[in-house]
Amino acid sequence: DELILELSAKELATDSVTLHIGYDRSGGDLPGTAHGTANLKTPSSSPEKIRRAVLDLYDRIVDPSRFVRRVTVTANRVVPDNYLQFDLFSDPEKLEKEKNLQRIILEIRKKYGKNAILKGTSLQDGATARERHQQIGGHRA
Repeated sequence: DELILELSAKELATDSVTLHIGYDRSGGDLPGTAHGTANLKTPSSSPEKIRRAVLDLYDRIVDPSRFVRRVTVTANRVVPDNYLQFDLFSDPEKLEKEKNLQRIILEIRKKYGKNAILKGTSLQDGATARERHQQIGGHRA
């Protein structure tokens, strides 16, 4: 979600996302990472399309028997979203509503801080979103 908001804030779209998974190294000689890339049919900044691509990729590459320690999502081949062309199956009204919602979230976060709007999972024990928002560049300083 943070990546999608960042794309929206910069008015960019992507046609590909890469997922890197870092496992707990207590598994002995097993590989410490898994990674893969999912391609979207057309460049998009749609939260629904990007989220679906990342979750499908996660299900495809992650070993469910191992503990995941680190998740990194990267947007590849980003382009300005004002030059996007709709395909026959896109609903322009739905895409515009998604963009407006992203703009509203960004305005609220700009005015009240990044922790003003969080997902419910960010309030659970062990969640790191609130802490990361208070760090400088995502690191403890």
